[in-house]
Amino acid sequence: MNHYGISPWITLWLGGAAALVISLPIGFICFRLQGPYFTIATIGLAEALRLLVLHFREITNGPRG
Repeated sequence: MNHYGISPWITLWLGGAAALVISLPIGFICFRLQGPYFTIATIGLAEALRLLVLHFREITNGPRG
C-alpha cells in the first residue's frame, strides 16, 4: 500500500479476497483430517507460510512486512 500509493480501502478488500482464495483449498484439505492429523497439518501449513513470507522479501518486506 505504501510502496505503490494504493488507497487503504482498496487494499483492505484485496487482502480479504486474497485470504479467501488462499484459505479455500487449504481448508478443504485440512478440514477432512481428524484428530492429531488436523493439528499437524495446521502447524505445518502455518510454518510453510511463515517461511514463504520471509523468503520473498521484495513482495512482503520480510519480517517487517
